[in-house]
Parts: sequence; C-alpha cells; structure tokens
Amino acid sequence: PNSFKVLLAAAHLGLRPELRMIDLFAGAQRTPRFLSLNPMAQVPVLEASEGILTESDAICWYLRRTGSHADQPSAWEDASLLRWLFWGSAQLAPALRPFQWERLFKPSLTGQPTDEAVIEQSLPTWTQVVGMLEDHFARAGSWIEGSEMGIADTSLAAVLM
Repeated sequence: PNSFKVLLAAAHLGLRPELRMIDLFAGAQRTPRFLSLNPMAQVPVLEASEGILTESDAICWYLRRTGSHADQPSAWEDASLLRWLFWGSAQLAPALRPFQWERLFKPSLTGQPTDEAVIEQSLPTWTQVVGMLEDHFARAGSWIEGSEMGIADTSLAAVLM
C-alpha cells in the first residue's frame, strides 16, 4: 500500500513521476544500489533534485508541497494534513494488519487457515480506529481535509485497499 499511496497522490496532483519497478520477491530491494537509496530496504523511494526521500507519507507531503500550482498551504493546513498521514500509518494500518495477514496473506503464502481468535482479538482496536474515522466524516463531510479529495484521502484509501 505504501507505493500505491504515492502513486495515488501523484495522480491526484496530476504528476507523472518516472517509475522504476523493484521486484521485492526477487530481493531487488537488497541490492547495493537500492540500499544506498534506502538502507531499510523498503519502497517507495523518491529521487528528487534535492536528494533522496523515503517514507510514503513524507513523499506524499513533498509532492503536495512541490507539485501544486495553487497557493501553498498554510502551516495549519500542513499540520492538519500531516496529522492524518501520521494517523494512517500509526493507527489505521496497524489496526488493519491482523485482518490482512489472517484473511489474505497467511492462507495464500503459508497455506494455513485463518486464526479466528486473532481476528476476534483485533476487532476492538479496529472498531475504535474506524469509529474515529466515521466520527470525523460525520462532522466534516465526505473528505478528510476540505471540500474535495486531497492527499490525506488518497493516503488513507491506499491503506484500506
């Protein structure tokens, strides 16, 4: 989802970045070249004129700041966006992981069945996190920030996809 998050943000902003595919299953993220870009061996990585940027949410924020033809966001708008980007990574993604592993990846990668006890244990956290998101939409409307789709929406959508 992290690479997809950046692709969604770029598309939303009308950007067409040059893409380089990294075959994670073949271990391409562990080559000396890739490790020189990101020693954590994780995607995505943005090679910009200013330098190398890792972490999908930081890349999304950078694209928003540099790719927009509109007025630059205020400090408050930036902070509010960052809050949602951080929340997606720190709250939403971890709450979703047990479901992804148990229902999708574990059966297909290991052939083992879903452990329903893990699912049951994960439900309270998932309910709390999704409840926060639902409460926000009930107060704010259809989009995370403002009156139209933005980078926070694309970031959270990528996590949920």
